[in-house]
Amino acid sequence: AMMKIVRDCGLSMAGMGGPGPQAATESTPDLVAEAGFLYYADFFHDDQPFPLRVRNGRLISMPYSVEMNDVPALATAFEGDEFLTLVKRQFDRLRAEGAQSGRIMCLAVHPHVIGQPHRAKYLDLALSYIRSFSDVWFATGRQIAEHYMAHSYDAVQARIAAFNQTGR
Repeated sequence: AMMKIVRDCGLSMAGMGGPGPQAATESTPDLVAEAGFLYYADFFHDDQPFPLRVRNGRLISMPYSVEMNDVPALATAFEGDEFLTLVKRQFDRLRAEGAQSGRIMCLAVHPHVIGQPHRAKYLDLALSYIRSFSDVWFATGRQIAEHYMAHSYDAVQARIAAFNQTGR
């Protein structure tokens, strides 16, 4: 039913994240790959995509940051101005690290949280700050996954296989 709704509204899903890692099972990545998706975003382990071992097909783990998510940040400890500071710090570090190899900064925001009148301007300021750098790619999950599949997936798989054989 979900796929029919997605098709009817003209969108095509390339990946997904569930309601959280507690909802996934050991079979979830296999099922996501079998559904034809390119990425799965429920593993919060890195700031670069990474191949996932699945029964059939190819699937990557897409970086998703709990720390740069407005729900835990703004609902528990911080306000909009502090969230802006966190976003800038995260971006600055990832941009510096990404000079040699790209990094992904997922900024997960929700209209009912960041969209509150006293917070909305801080999202605008964060995006303006990030957009002020000409070397930043604002990409969709599909664009990231397709780029990774075309340019990195096979090389990373080869490095993993070599490591598994030699331990180095």
